[in-house]
Amino acid sequence: MRPIQRVPTLFASLIVLISFVGPPALAQAPTADVQVAAATLPLPDEMRADARVIGWNESGERTDLREGTNGMICIADEPGDERFRAVCYPESLHSLLSRSRELREENLEEVERDRRLEEEVKAGEVVLPEQPAVLHVINGPAGSYDPATGQASGEVSQLRIIFTPYQTAEAMGLPTERQGGMPWVMNSGELFSHIMIVREGDEEGE
Repeated sequence: MRPIQRVPTLFASLIVLISFVGPPALAQAPTADVQVAAATLPLPDEMRADARVIGWNESGERTDLREGTNGMICIADEPGDERFRAVCYPESLHSLLSRSRELREENLEEVERDRRLEEEVKAGEVVLPEQPAVLHVINGPAGSYDPATGQASGEVSQLRIIFTPYQTAEAMGLPTERQGGMPWVMNSGELFSHIMIVREGDEEGE
């Protein structure tokens, strides 16, 4: 099995994924159908058809490619970069992730961003999910997704990130470091506490 890359914190990784920045000027966005198929790939089969999808238009701007009815939001891969990434998350996380993105765009230090966000959460200005919320992520090198077949290669990693604000690893009975295939907790006891579940693409079928 390939060595797994170090997984960033929830804040750092997911805010990058959902940041509404434009693709390189020379990058050509795929058709809407191709983007929708790739963006929903992280979801279980039965959830894909009804998810809202945000992707790219011909001008390189973020746009809604499809409305959704099941409460899930999927962000399409950014054309022209060196990675293939798709992330889907429940609408209950949209307030938190959107505000995190806005603070990131202010070029604040990470500590200051986290401080301000936590203040807004405590003041009720940013709403947290009422229960644990699962984010579904696929991450791999450019070219690891084949739009002709709608399949990702064994080079991708599949992540399930269970957002558990302020919960501790001890209370959940999980470690704070990865140990084989066992889930583990990052940011234990903090606002961005979350359970990481990672499956490497080449583990398929094991």
